[in-house]
Amino acid sequence: MQAVTNFKPAGWVRMGEPCTAKYKRGSEGKPSKAQHDAIAGTTCWWGDPVPCTNPATTPDHQPPLVAVWAAGGCWNVDKYKEWATSVEALGVPPKGHCSVHYPMQGRLLIGTFKKITAINAIVRLVASLGGL
Repeated sequence: MQAVTNFKPAGWVRMGEPCTAKYKRGSEGKPSKAQHDAIAGTTCWWGDPVPCTNPATTPDHQPPLVAVWAAGGCWNVDKYKEWATSVEALGVPPKGHCSVHYPMQGRLLIGTFKKITAINAIVRLVASLGGL
């Protein structure tokens, strides 16, 4: 299973235009009941270096919330908030992490790696929108 790298939400404006507003995770970043229900009975999608077989317990936004915000979500705040709480935000099929790997994703996105990952996600999103 791979992360979502092609994100073209219908009706959103200025996607691919970098945001000037700083990202701050709001309440929409907290997984909804529908998102938890969508990953019930699935396994963790962590696969580095070997696939995890633990039950998924935490929904995982695809692409990450910060990447969607930075790639133009800030110009579409209401649509962004609606998307962030939707099952569609978890990818197809919906993805989740187990209790072992959920905290690791945050540690992996600290400092330079976080910046590189966000930049790469933005570049892919912009490219998928026909830019670059």
